[in-house]
Order: sequence, then C-alpha cells, then structure tokens
Amino acid sequence: MQPDQKAELVTLLRKQNKNDIIGMCGDGANDCIAMKAANVGVSLSEAEASIAAPFTSKKQDIECIVELLKEGKSALNTSIQCFKYMALYSLVQFFGITIMYTDLFDFTNWHYYHLDILGVFPFSTAMALSATRGELTYHRPISKLISANVLASVIGQGAIQLFF
Repeated sequence: MQPDQKAELVTLLRKQNKNDIIGMCGDGANDCIAMKAANVGVSLSEAEASIAAPFTSKKQDIECIVELLKEGKSALNTSIQCFKYMALYSLVQFFGITIMYTDLFDFTNWHYYHLDILGVFPFSTAMALSATRGELTYHRPISKLISANVLASVIGQGAIQLFF
C-alpha cells in the first residue's frame, strides 16, 4: 500500500467506528501519515517513524501494544480514582468545617496544613506509585470523568458522610 492509502484506510476506519480506538503500527517513513491519522500511533523503529508516532518501541515487534494498553488502562483508572479521592476528601473537609462552625470553632492554618499532609499526601503517593496489572483484562475502563458511575460513587460517599 502507498502511504496515502494507509492514511485513507485509517481515516475510513475512524469514521466507520466512531466509538472504537484505531491504532497504527509502523516501522518506516511510509507509515508516518497513517500513524498521525490514527488515535494511537506506535513506531516500531527508532528511525524517522518515531517522530510521527506518540509511542515508540525499541523492539520491532507488536507485543509492545499489550504493554501500552495495560499502562493506558492503569493511567486512566488511577486518574479517575485520584479525582474521586480528592472530591471525597473535599466533601469530608466541608462537612467537618460545617460541624466546627456550628459549634463556633474554626481550624487554624496549622490544622489545615496537617490535614493536607496527613490526609492527602500518603494516599495520593500510594495511588501514584501503584503498578499495572500483570495481565490485560477485557474490562474497558470508564472513559468519561463525569459519568453515572463516578458521580454515584462520589454522591453516595458524600451522603454517607452527611448522615454519620
């Protein structure tokens, strides 16, 4: 196939399958246009194709795609979990401050500092250091941050905090 034909094929696949992610692997300059047209481009060489692709593999083998998928799923899940954690932490802090204000008390800056260091830093560090799964699963992660699952989780936890 000619380079323009490869790019046209990738473009047609993206139009036909709007909900799917289209990937393109290439190892030479003739694949650059198609890799740019795809959602995910992987260069299998460190030559000129690596300039056009967002991802480059040092091995000239497509087994890197599995690793790329695992890392991508892990990064997406970690980002969503971090969002949920920070939203819930904000709700807990809001309810705590509201309770303190009803008793005419207030936290000082020193208290807020310690709450953030002890409440946010260890958990966010643990989330950032979490590793990927050993195998690739069929489960497709949530692709939108504002979705029914995420909002139900945050609102449900907020309701639990409110009642207790």
